[in-house]
Parts: sequence; structure tokens; C-alpha cells
Amino acid sequence: MKNHGFVVSLILSISLFLHGCDGKIQADETQKSSSDEKLAGYPEENTIEGVYTYEDSFSGMTASINIYGDSWSGTVNLSGDIEFSNGTMKGKDLYEESGFVRVGYVSGKSLYTSLGGRTLTLKKEN
Repeated sequence: MKNHGFVVSLILSISLFLHGCDGKIQADETQKSSSDEKLAGYPEENTIEGVYTYEDSFSGMTASINIYGDSWSGTVNLSGDIEFSNGTMKGKDLYEESGFVRVGYVSGKSLYTSLGGRTLTLKKEN
């Protein structure tokens, strides 16, 4: 009888262990599938990387900011006068080149920054 309790306990332990491993295997397969999609060129849903644009037809001003990795670069065109700028990313925040002054942030598919004392909202291109 003593061995019977040990065998039942051992079988129960092995079953619980295998059940726990099954969840790990399924989670690994899900991660692998997600990684394979990224490698295959499918866009990542929640990435902030990409091009954000703004256009004011009244003033003729256009702005474009490209976020890639931990950097960003942008242009502002006001009646043919083009200015370039770039900087670093910290999470969803844009900082100027030195990394000390926050110049904008990303929320959803919008990028918010200021120019000439007014807030600009740039929209992410698809």
C-alpha cells in the first residue's frame, strides 16, 4: 500500500510537470511565430517607427519626421525654405541631438511637437 501512494504521487507530479511544460512550449511557439512574421517583413502593430507628416495648405508649410530605432530626423518646408533637424528617442519621446531637451512625443498614430510657439500634430503614414 505504501508503494501505491508513492506511485500515485509520482504520476501526479509528472502530469503537473508535463502540463506546465506544455504551456511553455505553446508560449515559445507563439513567440517564434511572431518573430517569423517580423522577419518576413510583416509590419509590427505597435511600433512607433515610421514617417509622420503634417501639411498646412493655408501657409504652404509641410513637415515630416522619420523615426527609426532610437533616432529621428525631420524636415520643415515653409515656402521653399527647408530646415533639417534630428535627435534621439527615449521611449516615445523625441529629444534634440544632445538628448537633454524634449521636443515632442508620440501617442498612438500621432506625433506632437511645437514650432514657432504652436503645437503641430503629425500623422503617421501607413
